[in-house]
Amino acid sequence: DPREYLPFLRELRSLEHYYQRFRIDDHLKRYQKALTNLSLAGAERFEEAMAYAEKHRLYDHALSIWRDTDKYDAVLNIYGDWLFDRRDFREAAFVFRQAKKPEKAMISHEKALDWQELFELAVQQGHSPEDLKNIAYRVAEDLTSKKRTSEASLVLLDYAQDVREATIALVEGSHFSEARRIVSFYIAGRSYWKRSFILERSSVVPALRKS
Repeated sequence: DPREYLPFLRELRSLEHYYQRFRIDDHLKRYQKALTNLSLAGAERFEEAMAYAEKHRLYDHALSIWRDTDKYDAVLNIYGDWLFDRRDFREAAFVFRQAKKPEKAMISHEKALDWQELFELAVQQGHSPEDLKNIAYRVAEDLTSKKRTSEASLVLLDYAQDVREATIALVEGSHFSEARRIVSFYIAGRSYWKRSFILERSSVVPALRKS
């Protein structure tokens, strides 16, 4: 019955040209064309356009529309959030870097266990040594849980300066030769009694003696 469309048609006549075309395309489920027209309806429609892009997962199309505009970073940020929610942490980190969202990128790198990129960015952002140490302990724990103990040891040495925990990580991963090398290299300069106290109080020496 054409009469059921009369309210919709009356509403359309009252709308601005591009917003009118958006409503028509949306009604016809032509979502990409609808987003294009919504983008042309004025800057005041940007938030609505982002909500529409999220609703219909039109991220690639949105990025192509707002490329080379001052809204591009905002679109990237929304796309990064979507990737993060999908647990595509590595790709989310890349997108957040493009969007100039370093803290979000760091969280994504940490979730992805891409620790080299994480610490590179943390240093670039001027995080304090204490911050780096806290991050290092978190990352090392996650790496160890994934059986990436040699990487956990590197993180603990480089960013937490924790020789004892780094050596324990190596022992847990049965990297005994590297554990011995670390112990001899980092502890060699200490007095004999201090070396003995530190190592005998840990699980390192007993494990190395068994290896």
